[in-house]
Amino acid sequence: MSKPKDKDKARKRMFKYLKDAIESLEKAENDNMQWEFVPEEVFKEILEVLGKVEVELTKIES
Repeated sequence: MSKPKDKDKARKRMFKYLKDAIESLEKAENDNMQWEFVPEEVFKEILEVLGKVEVELTKIES
């Protein structure tokens, strides 16, 4: 498979991870409209997604 196709697939995965994280944040906000802090589960998910994004970016740069 060519490099541009690999990069495109990695980019699509990265955006899917970010989209899923944003949806989780929106759901958490809708479930609790009064929250004044980021719930621990959401914070952990954000860190997990950022880790996946870092892995994808590393793959692209390689």
